[in-house]
Amino acid sequence: MFKILSRYSFLEFFLSITLVFFSLSHFVALALGMSLVLMFLIIVFSRKQSISINRIKIFKFCSFFVVLNLLVSISTFFDNFYLNNYVKFFAIQIFFFMFLFLSTYCISEKNLDNSLKIYLYIQATIFFIQLIIYILFNFYINFDELIRDENANALYETKALIDSFIPIRATGLYAEPSFYSMFVLVPAAYFLSKGILNFATILAILTSLISLSIVSIICCSLMIMFFLITNKRFFAAKVIMIVAIIILFPTIYSVYQLRVYEAVDYDAIASRSVILKELYLRNNINDIIGSGFFWNSLKPIGETGMFSYHITDSSTYIYLYYCSGIIGSIFFAILMLYIFSFNKKGFFYLLCILLFKFQILIGFFWLAIYLIGFKSSKKQEIVDN
Repeated sequence: MFKILSRYSFLEFFLSITLVFFSLSHFVALALGMSLVLMFLIIVFSRKQSISINRIKIFKFCSFFVVLNLLVSISTFFDNFYLNNYVKFFAIQIFFFMFLFLSTYCISEKNLDNSLKIYLYIQATIFFIQLIIYILFNFYINFDELIRDENANALYETKALIDSFIPIRATGLYAEPSFYSMFVLVPAAYFLSKGILNFATILAILTSLISLSIVSIICCSLMIMFFLITNKRFFAAKVIMIVAIIILFPTIYSVYQLRVYEAVDYDAIASRSVILKELYLRNNINDIIGSGFFWNSLKPIGETGMFSYHITDSSTYIYLYYCSGIIGSIFFAILMLYIFSFNKKGFFYLLCILLFKFQILIGFFWLAIYLIGFKSSKKQEIVDN
């Protein structure tokens, strides 16, 4: 691993560390602040001496920023409005546009790709350290507890893994396996949509499968099948993935059966059905314009008094419909169809990624749309280690 990392520049390492902080920004306010400072420093020290800025593009970006803030705020003003969450959203947008500026004017596509690969190596290394130490010493390193502003319950134990050769659902830097998977599968989907299959992407997919998150299993399965069907090259890498899936399949199937159908840990289906009852009971205005994005996640929400995890755990699709209503959902669908009109492969990968619990307060939601929708649109077929 260290031999692989020695190939990259200091700037690429710096950007990858910034992305690690940004992935933690939803859970830790300090991480969001650090990612903003680091991104600013990268732009300052990496910018070219003279930059030819397209004023029309800048105007479009600024217009999009204003329209976006108006749209996400409309429904919120009619319902719960928690100022702290809006401040976080605003800060995330600043980071996003800084990242957009950096990737457009300051660094090359190779720099960006290398940074994303290093980011995946860092995430996978932490994941394997956590898993291997537990296997060897029966000790779980709770990175999430070390990082978070407040105590969080790491969901690494499950009755579905009793007597399994994989004893826990490793979570990496996060509290849940699904969080780990969603943050590594965004760069993986970016590479796959470009026709690139590298070691970092294989690591991201394999660790997501080993995390044994149900949504990760579904998402990875769809992405792998689509890639195998649409790409004729990468024979060796395909063999590695297929062999790994065959080895993991008994454990994956057992976990899926026990957690989903037998509900050995909790009733996942019933928990995710709460949002359906809420959608049925809420009034017509909320159906049209939504129930808002900036509610306080620590308080009961809506007609049923549900909590925020009832909304977010049911996929990004349900979340967007709950928050933005019919109007917002149609707008988002049209916007995605426009962005991905020349990138149908990327559109499929995005549809898979949105099965996770993304929301507008998770910065990688915006990076997913930008990376998979815009940056991956150039057709490439590269085997890269």
